[in-house]
Amino acid sequence: MNIKSALLLFLLLGTSLSGSAATIFSFAPAPVTASVGDTFDLHVVVLFTQAPVGAFAFDVAFPAFLQVLSDPTEEGLFAATGCCFGWNSIDNVNGLISGLSDFSGVADFGVDLLVDIPFTAVAVGTGQITFQNVSLSDSNGDAVAVDTLGTADVTVTPAPEPSTWGMAGVGVAIAAAWRKRRTLDSLRTRSFANRTDDRR
Repeated sequence: MNIKSALLLFLLLGTSLSGSAATIFSFAPAPVTASVGDTFDLHVVVLFTQAPVGAFAFDVAFPAFLQVLSDPTEEGLFAATGCCFGWNSIDNVNGLISGLSDFSGVADFGVDLLVDIPFTAVAVGTGQITFQNVSLSDSNGDAVAVDTLGTADVTVTPAPEPSTWGMAGVGVAIAAAWRKRRTLDSLRTRSFANRTDDRR
């Protein structure tokens, strides 16, 4: 099952449980757990059940322990048919990507991946990545209401200490030496048994 199929199933189940049609703007995967130094991709996903969408614009706010060091990329139908994907700025000091937007002459129905944002964890912390200033419209420019805005909880843990890796290496070396010794002991025992048999 690819990521789009999995997201479709997840979002459709969520919508059916709520009992009403909704336009959901969310992140996937969420929540996220990473270690300092890790890079992870967060997808912006939209589920359209009220009206087809032909344009989007939004900002993304993120905590200071994360950085966006590579450019966001567009995905899905808008990547194939959009005219002018871009953003106004990526501000790693204040934690804001502003003006992510595109327009397509082809209206999008159903579930779609809109944008992929690569984050790098630069410090330990717990916080949320959130949307701001979300605007959707159909191909005629008429606004499409957004019923639910998702968030992504993020937890960043310390990177393993070099001493931890060193202790793990010592453990592996001890296990390898023990195994080698057992193998040698086994060979010696067999060799001794063969010599004893030859003398008879």
